[in-house]
This record gives sequence, structure tokens and C-alpha cells, in this order.
Amino acid sequence: VTTRTSIVEPLEVESAVSVVPKPSRRRWCFSRRRFPNWHPSRTWESPLGVVRLLAAEIDPREGMPRVHEIWHLPGIGGNSRLLCGGFCLTGPPKVDTAFIVCTWCLLLLPLAFYFFACGGFLWGRSPVLLVLTAILACVTVTFMLLTTFTDPGVIPRPALQLLVPGLQQEVAAILGLSGRPGGRLSDLLAIDPNPDIMAKLEPQGYWWCRYCRMIQPPRAKHCRDCNCCVLREDHHCPFLNNCIGQRNYAFFFFFVVSLSCTALTVIIGVSMWLRSEGPRQCVEQLRVCFRESWHLAAAAALGWLLVAVVALLMLMVASLAGFHQFLVFRGRTTREVLTGRMRAPATTLFAPRGPSLIRAWETIEIPRFSNAENGDTF
Repeated sequence: VTTRTSIVEPLEVESAVSVVPKPSRRRWCFSRRRFPNWHPSRTWESPLGVVRLLAAEIDPREGMPRVHEIWHLPGIGGNSRLLCGGFCLTGPPKVDTAFIVCTWCLLLLPLAFYFFACGGFLWGRSPVLLVLTAILACVTVTFMLLTTFTDPGVIPRPALQLLVPGLQQEVAAILGLSGRPGGRLSDLLAIDPNPDIMAKLEPQGYWWCRYCRMIQPPRAKHCRDCNCCVLREDHHCPFLNNCIGQRNYAFFFFFVVSLSCTALTVIIGVSMWLRSEGPRQCVEQLRVCFRESWHLAAAAALGWLLVAVVALLMLMVASLAGFHQFLVFRGRTTREVLTGRMRAPATTLFAPRGPSLIRAWETIEIPRFSNAENGDTF
């Protein structure tokens, strides 16, 4: 296989508009630029072709866009979404909607019954348990949101590395390719793997991603749901609508542990309420209770159902927490255990998270290339 980047012609920026590009305005939430002439089928020619298409689409009078405003364009970002002006990153829309709704319902409905139906009884009987459950619930929701909206370690695609000044050098350093074959600008511009370079890098755990068309570092994996490569990817979690990788694995681990503890306290609290005099007598004389106090009978029946469902979920979540504790001790990811392929020995939970490589707030710059064959500057 041969590369197609022997000589790169200068990249011309629109010269018809003699206006100095200004930084774009700050845009929030679901901010994105509209490019009506951008066709996804045209963006996979090469990273340089993507940059050329973007240069032709940008009107300098509107200001140069930031990364989070062009992230949705095919060939630049993936299926993941940058929200709140690039402050948050989560998974693709609609794909995991049913799982997300299921997660929030299974978390909030038992807590609502616990505090509203059993809260008064527990405050007089065991206020420590009630306060402990409230703290654990807040911790669980916090870690859940952090896992859902934290960049898991997405590796920018080659086109984005060309558009953000200094990003190509930073990515090469993070991947361990700085100053080495595979980490130069000429290697970044290639749309096909260089057999000589890959022959040297593959024994070290590197791989060529045929989706992002770039070199993939050891322990990284391409997520087909998010359509991007993630550093030390563990798995894609549909219940949290995000990949679990290098930068949010700790949040996910503590979320699973705190969720198990919260479920345990809910089961204990609801069981104490069910064994109290009112609900216990109502269960013993269910027909009489339905006639005289139907709301208490309904609450008691719902309480027993809730204990059974939460107990089953707690066993599943606790098993998952135990499995990830095993992974932490072994220093492996879920994907490595399931596939049996260990690319490089390293830690997981206690490893450095590293900075986010997306640089969502950075204003892009259209580069001008002279010759990318013998250098890595532009």
C-alpha cells in the first residue's frame, strides 16, 4: 500500500474577501455553525481535502469558528456531541435514549418512594440512615453526570489536528510518537497506512484505525457508536450515553460503587418501614386494609415490589462493581479481558487522566502548507 502525500500543494484560503478573520462569538448549549454546502461523502478524500472544504465554506466576516462549532461536521468530529459551548461531551443522540430513560427511572423512582413514603418513619427511627442515603444519592448522581458529560479521551481526527495550532504536536506527544515515524505531519496527512512505519509500530501495540484513518495508540479503540478513537477505551456504556475511557473511567468506577451502596441503604430503609406496625398489619389483613386505608395498602404493596426490584438490580450492579475491582487489580480493561488481547501493561483507575485533546474552545486557523514531505510544520 502506498501513501498519497508525497507533495502537498499550498492550501489557498479564500482571497475574494479581504477581511481579517476575527474570533467567533461565544455560543452556548447546542452551538454549531451551519455549512449548507458540506456533503459528508466529500469529506473522506483526505485530511487535507477536509480542510480545503472547510476553508471554502467559512466566511471570514462571521469570524473563525471554534472547535465546538464545527465538531458535528463529518471528517472533523465524530458522532459524540459537544454541549454547553464545548464544556461537556456526551455520546450520540437517539442511539441510547431508551437506556438513558431507563437509568434515570431506576435511580429516581426508588429514591422518591424512599424519601416521600418512608422518610417520616425513618427520621424518627434512624435519621443516620436517612442522611446517609441522601449523601450517597447525591454522590451517585454526581458521578453519573461526570461520567456522562466528560470527554473519555477522544483522539482528534487528522483534519482537526491540522486546524488547531499546536494540536498535532500535542497529540503526537500523548501517543508517544513525538519525533518518531508516525508522529510527523506527513504521516498525519496520509489516508492509507505506511507499511514500513506500521511494521515498526505494530509490535509496540500501535494499530491503524481504518475509520478515523490515523495511527491508534496501544490500548485505544475505535467506538462505532461515538465514531471516534478513545484512549484506553474500556467499553461504550449505553446507560450513560458515553464511552468509558482514560479520562472518565474513575468517575464510572465510583459511580458503580456508590450506586451499589445507595441501593443497599434503600433496601434497608424500605424493609424497616415495611416491618413497622402499620404496613405489617396492612399486609397481614390486606382486604381490610384496602377497604379502610387503600393508600397504605398500595404503598405497602409497592414497597415490597420495590425491595424485590432494587435487590435484583443491586446484585447486578454489585457484580459489575466487583468485576471492575478485578480489572483494577489486574490493570486491564473490559475489552482486553473479553478479547484476550493485552496490548501494553499499564494501570487503569490510578493512571493519570491527562488533558482533553479536543480543545473545544480553541478558535481554528486554516493552515497554509508548503511541502509536507520533509517537515512537520505549516
